[in-house]
Amino acid sequence: MHCTEIQGKNTYTDASKGDGSDQRRKKVIGDRLRDETLFVSLLRSFKSRFIVLAEKLQSDVQTAVAKHLAVITNTLDMVRSENVALESERDPEFRSRVEREMRAIRLEVRGLKSVVCPETTGDGRRVSFEV
Repeated sequence: MHCTEIQGKNTYTDASKGDGSDQRRKKVIGDRLRDETLFVSLLRSFKSRFIVLAEKLQSDVQTAVAKHLAVITNTLDMVRSENVALESERDPEFRSRVEREMRAIRLEVRGLKSVVCPETTGDGRRVSFEV
């Protein structure tokens, strides 16, 4: 509770002493709650804090998704390079199926990246990984 000062007097403290102090205290509180600037100020404060929290959350989610997509991409690259080398000699059809699937997965990962992880986080920092 903010104390209200009028002409050097702390009206809330003054209102809480002596006869009829309960009524005076209620009046001070009521007067303050009727002041529209209090609510405008609170609304601005809440909105500002919400924006900061939302941007932080978005940045954290984008970073986490980028890391996970990078791990998936690296794993698929490893599997592809190991399997293709072995299987391409034994089964050319398998190699072409793997290549087709890899292209499809890369397109899907790129689509996810464009939706979830734009090139910057909004504060100028680049969020990027190779697909």
